[in-house]
Amino acid sequence: GDSDQGVADCAIQALGKFKDLRAVGPICEKATRHGFQVHEALRSMGPAAEAEVLKYLNHSDENVRRTAVLALADIGTAQCLPLLEQVSHRGDSTRGEAQRALQMVRERISKNGT
Repeated sequence: GDSDQGVADCAIQALGKFKDLRAVGPICEKATRHGFQVHEALRSMGPAAEAEVLKYLNHSDENVRRTAVLALADIGTAQCLPLLEQVSHRGDSTRGEAQRALQMVRERISKNGT
């Protein structure tokens, strides 16, 4: 019910604050129903979570893929560019988000050099 949803949301937020990279996979799996909270948690983990998040660009659930793309827009480095490029050419609904994510990551790289 709603209370279970709230507990899950709080747990996801707490895991993001702890920045324990072992939690990235389990957090990403929750994006099917908690996409916004997962995105926020991954954003608070920062670039250290990138390598694990990349694995979810090919997940079978579209919400999980979308959340991974949105997170990479915020935390991605040059490492994610080739995979985001592939996603940006797909025929599914993550295509446009991947194109925006590519632009955001490239802008960040040109500003910060990473």
